[in-house]
Amino acid sequence: MVASRPPLGRRRRAGVTLVELLVVIAIIATLIGILLPAVQSARESARRVTCGNNLKQIGLAITAYHTSNGHFPPGFSLTNGWSVTTFILPFLEEADLYDQFDTRASMDLTNPTILANVQRVMPKYLCPTSNDPSPDQNSNPMMLIRSGVSTRWSRGGSSRIGLSNYIASNGTADQRHTVPIATGSQNGIPLKRLVGMFYYNSEVRAAQVRDGLSNTIAFTERTGVNFNGGEHQATVWAGVSHPVGALPSGGWYSIRQANTQVTDNCCRYWSQINGTGSHQMGPSSLHLGGVFVLMGDGAVRFISETIDASNWPNGLVFLLFAMADGKAVSADF
Repeated sequence: MVASRPPLGRRRRAGVTLVELLVVIAIIATLIGILLPAVQSARESARRVTCGNNLKQIGLAITAYHTSNGHFPPGFSLTNGWSVTTFILPFLEEADLYDQFDTRASMDLTNPTILANVQRVMPKYLCPTSNDPSPDQNSNPMMLIRSGVSTRWSRGGSSRIGLSNYIASNGTADQRHTVPIATGSQNGIPLKRLVGMFYYNSEVRAAQVRDGLSNTIAFTERTGVNFNGGEHQATVWAGVSHPVGALPSGGWYSIRQANTQVTDNCCRYWSQINGTGSHQMGPSSLHLGGVFVLMGDGAVRFISETIDASNWPNGLVFLLFAMADGKAVSADF
């Protein structure tokens, strides 16, 4: 007996109901909610690796400079304003760029070639996590570079130049009051105890880092992105066109922001990692919980934002930034 077929006009069509569609959408949304944090975490892990590698390359460059010259590069030139991150360019495979600068003369930003060169975006000086909006023109108002050599003390003709998230350590003293920085005292404490590896006209030899290269911070991070109530201000990689020839007037503030200092002066929050408040010039980053630092021996470490910044100059953060305080530092930080 042959089974009867349903009438052609009444065949059931394949498809999904509205309920089934909503269930599928809900499952997809749940999977996205599960996977998205993992993807973001993986991306941040990659950015952290890149950031740490950038600092590692800077460490190799300052070591190579020391090998070639018998001392580490100066933090910046008091006479001409060029920064340590300019002096190490040849050791970062940027010799062609370095050769276009005359570091024996001030940065003349009326020269369009020099201006274009110092406005270059330098990925090796940028933390990818920071993701600053204008890496070719630092938005930090205190890093507005004056144009022209003859008028470098005036406010006319100013320019913004290329940003850097990696900044050399000046130490734990306020460099406005130290000429030269390695003499005198601050609050009764000899400055030679407070100085870091990089300051103006510094030519520090490895043997002068008496606390040991592995116990002294050479470079740290500083983001240019405001977060958590902190007005963080990155620096510039090339230097400034108006060095501090006559402290405290003139261009000292830009020079001051071109190096990291953790100090006890009027603005104590400068010693904090990821500190809150305006004009933050201490170490900072958008990495969760702290910042990467480059030690003098080339090791890259991550230090917590909760590191001890009390009891100047004997708090742990101060001891790590000073190169000759004579205090023991725990390797566990």
